[in-house]
Amino acid sequence: MTHYYYGDGKGKTTAALGMAVRAAGHGLPVCVVQFLKGSFSGEVQTLGMLPQVTLMRLPKDYGFSFQMTEIQKTEVTSLHNQMLLDAALWAEQNPDGLLILDEIGDVLELGLADEQLVRQLVMHPLAEQVYTGHGEQPLFADYADYVTECRCVRHPYQTGIPARQGIEY
Repeated sequence: MTHYYYGDGKGKTTAALGMAVRAAGHGLPVCVVQFLKGSFSGEVQTLGMLPQVTLMRLPKDYGFSFQMTEIQKTEVTSLHNQMLLDAALWAEQNPDGLLILDEIGDVLELGLADEQLVRQLVMHPLAEQVYTGHGEQPLFADYADYVTECRCVRHPYQTGIPARQGIEY
């Protein structure tokens, strides 16, 4: 089955990674693909300790997409496409596993991956799959078995409080 968490509220990645921990706790193979993310975050260290978990991320932090140069966007797109190919191969080899495509909705919206590669994974899922992103993407919303919108009612960012280590990253 497929799961889609989207919206402007906190909790999309947290929900997806909670599923990763749950699946790994039951001995299932898990692959977490984090698009647009290359900086350190607490979950990276923890997931790296679980032998059932394969983690794919960018090799470095490129910052927000609006800060990237065109050369960086081209580089990130190429890396994202390779991550999609690697994720598809992983899913093919682990049909009983859990594949998480974190921030894939944003990657599609920003044009930082080949839409056909994404479409191929979504339309022909080989493992249980989880997708996250901010804006509602019809590709995921129309085909996912579970669709959950995370809506922001209140967030400390709105009052100028920056992201906190261990809570937001």
